[in-house]
Amino acid sequence: VVVEVGLEGRITLNGKTVTLDALESGLKAARDAPERTAVIRADERLPYGLIVRILGICRAAGIYDVSVSVKKQ
Repeated sequence: VVVEVGLEGRITLNGKTVTLDALESGLKAARDAPERTAVIRADERLPYGLIVRILGICRAAGIYDVSVSVKKQ
């Protein structure tokens, strides 16, 4: 599962644009995949609190193996 977060606040889940509220339901659907892992790719200029919130959403969806990748602009 790949979650990308752009500086303008656009969030994508596996390439599809989602709202922050819809992210958890999308992740819950993905947790049934054989590998329960997620990668969060985020712009380095985003507030840390947003990334922590997304990490919490992953955890609430049952995905605990999460890595964070920083996109430099």
